[in-house]
Amino acid sequence: MKKRWILALSLFCPWALSNTLYTIQASFDVETTTTYEYQVLKLALKNTTDEYGQFQLNVTPTPVPTTRYLIEANSDNIHNFIFVDSVNKEKLAELAYAKFPVLLGIIGYRVSLVSQDLKQRGYTIANKADLMNIAMVQGKGWLDGDILTDNGFTLHTGKNTEGLFYMVANERAHFFPIGANQIDSALNTLAMCPV
Repeated sequence: MKKRWILALSLFCPWALSNTLYTIQASFDVETTTTYEYQVLKLALKNTTDEYGQFQLNVTPTPVPTTRYLIEANSDNIHNFIFVDSVNKEKLAELAYAKFPVLLGIIGYRVSLVSQDLKQRGYTIANKADLMNIAMVQGKGWLDGDILTDNGFTLHTGKNTEGLFYMVANERAHFFPIGANQIDSALNTLAMCPV
């Protein structure tokens, strides 16, 4: 009798056995399931199953460029698309979000990669005016780019992170401020750049 009851329950209440599907942005440089973001999300979903039900956490097949985050989040291409990004008014207005310092503020700390030309000139930076004469590079659509441009800095942009390294290596820009949390991946990428 129990088997019939469970089968009848699942036939009449399909939600009883269904999982909510979430899809997290694939990492560009490491196995996504090992990232802090993935682990935090998985833990949060696991700890709230009593309240919100079972879940299935997938990873996008390939990394989505940051310039496409909003497009993909507002489309039906990726189910419950979850990504980590800097906040701005447009995203707050268009998306549901978690007020959670995912990377604990580490992205705000910058380490700058400097071109060979700038190093050979023996540059010194003592104030903002010294920085105004240096061409910087950032990814297209990155929040830092808007901040730098709004404050009068010379800024070049590129579509992918690897290309930004090449821009500095080939003297198209002198300065590439990256997040302190990106140092390991930056060193790996630099090792592959034929400078």
